Amino acid sequence: MHVRYRSPVKRVVAIPLDPRDPIALVEVRLAYRIVGLDLLVKISNLLQHNYVDVQERNAGAPRSVLVTVLRRI
Repeated sequence: MHVRYRSPVKRVVAIPLDPRDPIALVEVRLAYRIVGLDLLVKISNLLQHNYVDVQERNAGAPRSVLVTVLRRI
């Protein structure tokens, strides 16, 4: 499990009166080995936290799930 924390931006150049809150995002990575296969799962923004990214007024990425299956040789 990976938790990323960003403190609030101290100064916003384009829109200085917009409030900025700290951001805490949870990311989970799992790996499972099945006969001849490796299964990897990554879930970003697990708690579906709505936030504004560091860039001016850009919404942060919503929850996403990435599944990878690798065949072992």
